[in-house]
Amino acid sequence: ADEMDSFGYGEGQLLAGETGPAFLALMRYQAGRAMRHYESAAAALPVIDRKPLLPAEVMGAIYRRLLRRLEAERFPVFEKRMVVPRLTQLSLVYRAWVTGRVGD
Repeated sequence: ADEMDSFGYGEGQLLAGETGPAFLALMRYQAGRAMRHYESAAAALPVIDRKPLLPAEVMGAIYRRLLRRLEAERFPVFEKRMVVPRLTQLSLVYRAWVTGRVGD
């Protein structure tokens, strides 16, 4: 609630599904923070742990794609369910399986 307040977006606006400038600023901030967490986790992952944690890295790549898509479409979380297409998910899994690395 403190972060919502700092962006001028209240509980009533959330419950009403309002998506004005305050909502967009809050969502951009949250998405940026999530991306920074993914980046710092990837940077901290020891090379020796990369292969055993490849499935987790694939999931991270899928979530990063979803975050970018949400941001590109201005966070339509009240209007529709957003997904990363299954074919895109499968291509990330296949690439990771073949190369042993995740690239998104």
